[in-house]
Amino acid sequence: MKNIGIAVLVLAVVLGGLIYRDKRKKAEHAAEYEATLRVAGEARRKIAASHRAASMAKLDAVKAAIAHAQSEPPVTVAVPVAAPPSPEPVLARTGYTDKGNLVIAGIARPDAIKIALVPPFRHGAENYLGTVSDNYDNNPPDAVEKKFEQLERLEYVLLVRITEASAPSADVGGRFVGGRASGDAALYSLASGKRLGAFPFAVLQPDQASVSKNGDANAQLLDMFAVTVASSVERELTSFLAGKAGAAAPGVADAADLARFARKIEMELGLPYVAASVKKVTVEHGDGGRPLVTIYAGTPKQLLPGGKISAGVADLVKRVLGVEADIRAEQAK
Repeated sequence: MKNIGIAVLVLAVVLGGLIYRDKRKKAEHAAEYEATLRVAGEARRKIAASHRAASMAKLDAVKAAIAHAQSEPPVTVAVPVAAPPSPEPVLARTGYTDKGNLVIAGIARPDAIKIALVPPFRHGAENYLGTVSDNYDNNPPDAVEKKFEQLERLEYVLLVRITEASAPSADVGGRFVGGRASGDAALYSLASGKRLGAFPFAVLQPDQASVSKNGDANAQLLDMFAVTVASSVERELTSFLAGKAGAAAPGVADAADLARFARKIEMELGLPYVAASVKKVTVEHGDGGRPLVTIYAGTPKQLLPGGKISAGVADLVKRVLGVEADIRAEQAK
């Protein structure tokens, strides 16, 4: 028993020593971390001070462009640039080694639609010009400096306004309705403060989307749509600078939208009205703002009980389009 008591006492002393050393190491590490933060904070303050004049001038130019863009009426027809901008606009990408001189920023947009902002605006480089506390954030000083350099390298900003938007949605049965957004984008020179050109756009979400079973499907669809809007506007800018209309130009997008609805109606009619042998569906802008839907079928009488479009067909078309429509059924050739 005596030996057991001695062993327990020795074990307690050893464990006590280990715990003490562990606490001491944690205290030392904490002190080292605090010292690092103080050094890093001081370094960030010096960096902010050295970049203050140039960065504030650039941010002021961006704010002036935003104020001007917000005061302008909606752009419904492209306003081309008078001459190719110099230097050539290069979209800034993620990463501190990026050499881009243009960023895309969304302004005056509905809360339902998010436009991804390209750094440095995504994380607010402007914040670094204020008071940088010892533990303001964990970015090392060299990363902070790179962020300022990104900001000061900017020559252009493309300001995007979304004037109309409908968010995507999916019901419990998996039926998917893609989102739509339309608006305009104006390209500004930060050096001159002038609007170089502007273009309207309309964006449609693709007909199909895959979402995870874990999480809110509508939230996932909205995130996907935000990416679709941002990438579509980016591609439209490339076309605009090349002097042509891209896939997001309103006329092009409108035709694609009508064709998409026509395909959906045709698919929806397929099984319930198999006897009608639907061959093709078209959707056009009709009189009085109502869509005009024409269904070409092998046996159109199956869609016309009593000589009128059946209530089932009318309800199906309204569900797809979201509005009442004028519907015709004609013999397929």
